[in-house]
Amino acid sequence: MNTHLKTVKLTFKGKNPMTMEHWSVRGNTIRYYILPESLNLETLLVEERPRSRMLVWQ
Repeated sequence: MNTHLKTVKLTFKGKNPMTMEHWSVRGNTIRYYILPESLNLETLLVEERPRSRMLVWQ
């Protein structure tokens, strides 16, 4: 699952922090997410609906 972030602060080892307006991370490089306890997930998460399959008639 790829992740797209806004207003990101990047810190590389031995370098000064950089602020990026947009940043995309490929899914296979993500190991885990750390979310703060104060984050209200009920208002932020969107429930996905199952995709309807299109039938192809021949």
